[in-house]
Amino acid sequence: MENLDYLLAQPDKIYVTVLVQYDKNGMILPCQILLEDRYRGDRWIPIDSVSGPIPRASRKAGGAGQMFTIHFGHYTRHLFLEGDSPEDARYFIERGEPE
Repeated sequence: MENLDYLLAQPDKIYVTVLVQYDKNGMILPCQILLEDRYRGDRWIPIDSVSGPIPRASRKAGGAGQMFTIHFGHYTRHLFLEGDSPEDARYFIERGEPE
């Protein structure tokens, strides 16, 4: 996988588009994230593995919701689903490695 450090090191909160699957019990499984890059073009990044979700607040970026720990390439990040309803739900990634 290419080096994405310059994208993932930007703001504390990086809002992303996420492709998800739902299992038969209604559990959410994030599969890919869309990283927006005005220099190299936007691209879908496949998620290699996921743990969670667990209810959690973001200590680095503020906000709260369901937290997933995602792994893609050599990166590990926290992915949050914030919002109380489908109409206002959105995903963000915390900047930097998880603590």
